[in-house]
Amino acid sequence: MRLAFVHGINNEMNTPEILEADWWQAITDGWADLGLPPKPKPKIDVGYYGKILADAAKGVKPEVVAQGDETQRRSAALAFLQAYQVENEIEDSDVRDTLADMGGVQEPVIAQGWFQRSLVSAGSAIERVLSNRGQWLASGFLPQATHYIEDEGLAAQIGLIVRKAIFDGHNEPTIVVSHSLGTVVSFALLMDERQEDRDIPLFLTIGSPLAIGMMEQILPRREDVPNNPIKKWTNAYRRDDPVTLGRPITQATLGIKGVENISDGLIERFNTHSPTAYLRSAPVAARIYAALPA
Repeated sequence: MRLAFVHGINNEMNTPEILEADWWQAITDGWADLGLPPKPKPKIDVGYYGKILADAAKGVKPEVVAQGDETQRRSAALAFLQAYQVENEIEDSDVRDTLADMGGVQEPVIAQGWFQRSLVSAGSAIERVLSNRGQWLASGFLPQATHYIEDEGLAAQIGLIVRKAIFDGHNEPTIVVSHSLGTVVSFALLMDERQEDRDIPLFLTIGSPLAIGMMEQILPRREDVPNNPIKKWTNAYRRDDPVTLGRPITQATLGIKGVENISDGLIERFNTHSPTAYLRSAPVAARIYAALPA
């Protein structure tokens, strides 16, 4: 039995070794909090893509259009940003003014009430508006996630990096633990038909944006779990996590039935999106404990 960790955004300054140590420590601390005896540390592989994602997002200029299936991917990226804009009651004018202050797009090109020039810059502007209102959102989340959604080539490259790190050369059962945008990366990878024969006894998602409705536009269709290769899917989300928008993964939000959603009993910290807080939380740590052999 192995563990595979797949991180989220804003990890360009981290390393796979740091992520492995921090996440495993949080899990074992959670076991100690529960009074559970320790279990041997399994082999852990980390799907690390933080640097390539951050560099790609920073390299996008306002006039650049991402390559790939432009219409579908840009439509999905627009819907993704709109979800956060609407949830936080941010007007188009707020984003336009903030873009101008940031030295970005000076004149908006608006179609159906939204900007069609630089989605990554718009994501940064939304984060700036929220910050100015005293609302916290993981720094870099919207521009990095938007660029991943918009650029099909980048998403494919990240998927290849993660696949090589956590799957290639391994056939044994693997518990996949993913956070934030990493849940999107992991789900897309697990739904690849080439992975159907794998044994994933537990797919654990924490702080996931998968329940944002537009995700169905860019991800393979799946109606329920268990379904190869996923035997069990547990999703932990804080209702006040600004990334999840407090939404569970259900048939109504992602079109999938059978996902166990956990929102109670999660550790409260100032950073409501913290992966280590999620992993140390009793119900999350307990499910990893139960899935690992003695």
